[in-house]
Amino acid sequence: MMDEQDVINQSTGNVASGQEVVDHSSAHLSTDVMSPEDNPDYDVAQWMKEQMAKEIARLKTQGATVIPMTVKNTGVVKGGGKKAPLINRVEVDTGFDFDKVKQIMLSDPISSPKEGFSYVNVLLFTDKPVPLILPYLFDSRKNRNSLSEWVFINNKLIQSRHRVNNFAAV
Repeated sequence: MMDEQDVINQSTGNVASGQEVVDHSSAHLSTDVMSPEDNPDYDVAQWMKEQMAKEIARLKTQGATVIPMTVKNTGVVKGGGKKAPLINRVEVDTGFDFDKVKQIMLSDPISSPKEGFSYVNVLLFTDKPVPLILPYLFDSRKNRNSLSEWVFINNKLIQSRHRVNNFAAV
């Protein structure tokens, strides 16, 4: 089932300011560009596409429509301090202004073919009736990654920072 979250939205100029990227997931969804021989994570990327397609089909049977987004790159950014939460950084192949996101919902994490990583579908809601959906693969061995901190980056390199204040089962 999906987890609902309250979101604080604040546009940021540069996420890397005072922060450090600690992990990149190389399982991008742009498998159309690379062949399996060129991309060792091809199978994982294809699996992610299939997981998102299953979620889209499931939502459609419930009468919901979503707009799928293509993820170009992901990473985890370490904020300041040892106890600071990790920030999930997602580069998306779109010109969409992520400052318009009002609410984020995540599917329950499932194990992925990539050892130590889990997968979630991320639903982004704006004031429009149709939400956006994107896949997200994260290192589930990192206990500090609560999936509560997000930065979305569009093709114009505009970053939008979001914080999930709480999770509720839906």
